[in-house]
Amino acid sequence: MKKLIFWMLAWVLFITGCSIFTSDEKVTIKTESKEKKKDSLFTHTSVSKDLSGIIQEGPGRYPEVDQKGEVLPKEAIEDLKTLPANMKAETAYNQLIFLFRKDYRELEFRFANFNPLIPVSKSRRNAKPKKETLKVNIVVVVDSGEEMAKNVPGTNQKKMDRLKLQLKNSLRELQKDIPKGLSYHVMLKSYGGIVDKYTSLVPIDQIEKDLFPHMDEILPGSVTYLSDDLKFVMDQLKHETGGNVLNQIFLITGSKDNFNYSAISRAKEILESEIQGQVHAIDYGVTDQETKNNLQAVADGGLGEYIIANPTSNIPFDFKDQTDLQDDGYNPREYRLFKEEAWTKRMAELKENQIEEIDTLYGKEYDQLMAAVNYLKMNDVEKGKLFEEIEFRKKLLSNHYQKKLNRLKLGFIYSKKSLGLTD
Repeated sequence: MKKLIFWMLAWVLFITGCSIFTSDEKVTIKTESKEKKKDSLFTHTSVSKDLSGIIQEGPGRYPEVDQKGEVLPKEAIEDLKTLPANMKAETAYNQLIFLFRKDYRELEFRFANFNPLIPVSKSRRNAKPKKETLKVNIVVVVDSGEEMAKNVPGTNQKKMDRLKLQLKNSLRELQKDIPKGLSYHVMLKSYGGIVDKYTSLVPIDQIEKDLFPHMDEILPGSVTYLSDDLKFVMDQLKHETGGNVLNQIFLITGSKDNFNYSAISRAKEILESEIQGQVHAIDYGVTDQETKNNLQAVADGGLGEYIIANPTSNIPFDFKDQTDLQDDGYNPREYRLFKEEAWTKRMAELKENQIEEIDTLYGKEYDQLMAAVNYLKMNDVEKGKLFEEIEFRKKLLSNHYQKKLNRLKLGFIYSKKSLGLTD
């Protein structure tokens, strides 16, 4: 009996085995598509509704506001149209936050590193308000690390070669239309290269002869500490402390490789020292978010600007005076105002505008969330609940960040009084 069962099983295996191994038909394996289906959800996870959780969650799919001035990017609208109809308020809320939440971790980092006090060096505090001439020193600190030895995407040109070309064109532009009463001097310092170069301050009309050849000799591809190079710049400018001297330092960074955290402290030190140097941070195609946050902190600490540049373009950097007497916003590169105003007054104006223009993000997030609701097919009761959830989130974030802003403003007012400035 056992033998009979054995041979029957063997016969079944033989028949089924033949159907598998002797068939000429291709076997297809179905895989689940990663592409979102229409009328499905983006997330099944509930987002946080307490402050600490909101801050820690990080950015959503569309953390940036559309650069063309639209409240919602076109891609976001297309995503909203794929959501199912008749969602409950809670479900809809989770989808919208998933799509549009901002990076409040970045904002917290910015507040933590922001100094509201007005920096004025001793040598400039008593300088005459109006200066017959103003010497503007443009110091260019250039990343020449390993990232800069790579090719620009889509080309056979190395990023360092592209940067050198852009720098030369930028400095040539600086030679044109120099405002009356201003004189430009330029200094170069590269960091992180196999071969790094630096120059002393060179008059703008001598850069082709005394600065460009040194720029050509920079060889990218190594590692160093940016804070050490900023300290070098600070030492080189130690005599540039007069009441008619304005030091403008432009840090151009292409990656995280050579950026150490202490560079933020160094930027603050440069601003608060006798050289009173403003430090601008130029993001030259950085992809690492932590480095972007650090560059913003450098600009904040150095009373400068955070400028985004594109390595794939040949657009020159703008190192020129940008004085616009019709614009009351934050613009630290308005050199001529330093020529006409007392240092304490001008530095106070810059610091006040810098605080006023901190983007607390929640307002833009709120506008996007409210606009997004219009694309959802929900009944009025659930839509009303969704509006309440959005309003609650805004109120929670508003209370938190308005307190932080108020603390900065109080620190600014205290500093202003200590300098003898009155409204």
